[in-house]
Amino acid sequence: MGFDRVAILSVEAMEPLAIRDKYSKGAHYFSPSYIPSSTLSGAIASAFFRKRGSGGNIEDLNLWMSHAFPSDKPFELCGPPPLPLSTLARREDGSYISVALLFANAIERGPHLLDKMGKLDKKVGEVFISPSGIFRPPRKEVFTQVTLSYDSRTHFYVEVGGEKYGLLFTQEVIRPGSKFHSLAFLDDPLYEELKGGAEVRVGAFKRKGFGLVEIKLESSMDFNGYRNERMRRLSDHEFLTVDVVTFSSKDRFLELGSPLYEKLKVSNFKAWLDGKFYIYRGVIGPGSVLVYPRGDLDPERIIQIELTPPPDVLRRFHGLDMIFFDNPIHFSSGGDI
Repeated sequence: MGFDRVAILSVEAMEPLAIRDKYSKGAHYFSPSYIPSSTLSGAIASAFFRKRGSGGNIEDLNLWMSHAFPSDKPFELCGPPPLPLSTLARREDGSYISVALLFANAIERGPHLLDKMGKLDKKVGEVFISPSGIFRPPRKEVFTQVTLSYDSRTHFYVEVGGEKYGLLFTQEVIRPGSKFHSLAFLDDPLYEELKGGAEVRVGAFKRKGFGLVEIKLESSMDFNGYRNERMRRLSDHEFLTVDVVTFSSKDRFLELGSPLYEKLKVSNFKAWLDGKFYIYRGVIGPGSVLVYPRGDLDPERIIQIELTPPPDVLRRFHGLDMIFFDNPIHFSSGGDI
């Protein structure tokens, strides 16, 4: 399996988006601040197969894409997408830096380097950052709904004296006009399909006026050209940084050896497909950062690791295991704080 093109896709919410992430007590559903790759690829696949008048098979859809992260403008092709870095901190002047290399240097050269950390504010909240800008999460609203169907959603009712009552629950929604961008690896047929733009529906309540998004192809290049440019941009720094772009697993990094430093967001991830939940346990979340000694790692091998999708079709379709080496955000903050 190979890809023909690499593209940056813009995704704009035309209607409120109800993308369910976490459920908390009090019957409240949270929406993530980004559109999960599995949600977006599922919507694209449905539209793609519907146009061809067939049910389709995901094994025939050559697509591997990142989450769509919030940003008002596209990030640069061959550059990192805007990520919620777990190593982000803020200087006294209000600018943001990643402290991943500072910790790696301290491990190699001594903890006295960590004295610089006293000047930094590590309570930055959720910020999505890339060389093309700093972006805040999209604005959200909360609406309340009463469940009316007791048969299909039995966990949403209470029973008092033999009578059933619908339960009030709240749902966060992302406002129309919110913009996101995603990195997509795709074949030529799907590229041609998306080149003219597409409107698809994502998330919950799609039949109730929710979920319409407009997808546009912002920029693209052939896969080999992208591969060569990514290899050219690798740093000659003594450290190799790894950003987790989509949910990933430790197996992705085994041949890199032991990291000098890691800051991981580990959780369970579930995706819905054809009436079934697929659950991935203990995966590493987007924005996690690892730092390795570069040593004698071959640049071609580094890029091969980055650009090889998971062999399992479901993991690929759900957008798992996408990583990015040598994010310049880390290296631009490796000097004086």
